[in-house]
Amino acid sequence: MHALLFDLASGKTSWLAARQAAVSANIANINTAGYQAVDLKPFTELLDSGALTAPLQSGENGLLDLTVLSNAASRKKWEVQLSGNSVTLEQEMLKAGEIQQDYSLSVGITRSFHRMLLAAARG
Repeated sequence: MHALLFDLASGKTSWLAARQAAVSANIANINTAGYQAVDLKPFTELLDSGALTAPLQSGENGLLDLTVLSNAASRKKWEVQLSGNSVTLEQEMLKAGEIQQDYSLSVGITRSFHRMLLAAARG
């Protein structure tokens, strides 16, 4: 049971790191004409499909496997600029804030469970 919880927490942390990489790529390409913003599929969708660990692994060249990415513009309608670029700094900052909150929550839960396991093993 405890291994399952730690595996789930590890998968969530990997997903958050990959999502942060996608947000960083969007921000890096904010002035690239025709660039379409990307985002990861929701964690719950990956969890429900049973594809939790495989899509989060790196590709052949060590870069993020883009099969887990989806077109962010189709998920939330934000303005597309005349250049065809769909990245907005406001949206990316909102995503970065969500990622930071989710990471803090995940780490807090993992620490609490770890302390509980240690207390149970001691006593």
